[in-house]
Amino acid sequence: MQPSRIRFTPLALTSRHDGWTAARQIKFIEELAATKSLPRACKAVGMSRASAYKLRDHADAAEIRSAWRKALEPEFAAERRRSPAPSSALGVWGIAQS
Repeated sequence: MQPSRIRFTPLALTSRHDGWTAARQIKFIEELAATKSLPRACKAVGMSRASAYKLRDHADAAEIRSAWRKALEPEFAAERRRSPAPSSALGVWGIAQS
């Protein structure tokens, strides 16, 4: 999957292997930008819609909320279709994608 051009700082949460890791937050926004589908983006990262809304509504999640809004804008889907594939498995954030 090509990384979206939506840049944000993932929310720093208590580290849990099955929680919203930085890599999972990034992949979620990428999937949301690509599909415009919350259920598909949640499924892609193995998280529930309720959990995604809880993440979005977190008091310190202003960047997540902004990235979420941008991901749903039509021009990000069009940009992804025009963008070349990334040359690195690390993506544009320098974080390994899982």
